[in-house]
Amino acid sequence: MFDKDNSGYISYDEFRDLCKYMGLCLNQEEGLKLFALANTNDNEYIDYYEFQNAIFLIKGKIALDTLVQLGVTTADLIIYGVSIMLLLVLVMVFIFLGIFAFSKAEGFNSVVNSILPLIAGIAARTIDMKEKIDSAKKFIKEMIAEFQRKLDN
Repeated sequence: MFDKDNSGYISYDEFRDLCKYMGLCLNQEEGLKLFALANTNDNEYIDYYEFQNAIFLIKGKIALDTLVQLGVTTADLIIYGVSIMLLLVLVMVFIFLGIFAFSKAEGFNSVVNSILPLIAGIAARTIDMKEKIDSAKKFIKEMIAEFQRKLDN
């Protein structure tokens, strides 16, 4: 498909067409850098194995460009990843504390036993509150629409 002269290799021009096809618009310098990274044997063509590497590089470049367009930096991704890992560790600690608390009924364990149902109640109430808020928003929108109709008449 991209080997237009059916040579079994992809030239730089064919590589640029491949990049455009995949939605990656590169200037001359970026295109040459990416082609040089993919062309590991330093000839002027990309063979089948280098082509696989080229596709990997193009996908990486597209992913980075997408992150830049979204305004997400590498530092943001690291912060999000660390935050998620910390949250998972805290959840695991909470689960193990709960299991330990249910296995014995002494001091601290009793406190954890009493907190668990309280947290479950708060979570249930939060879910119920979201439904009430949504229904209130819908009611307000309907009232505003009705009031607008009356003003128009």
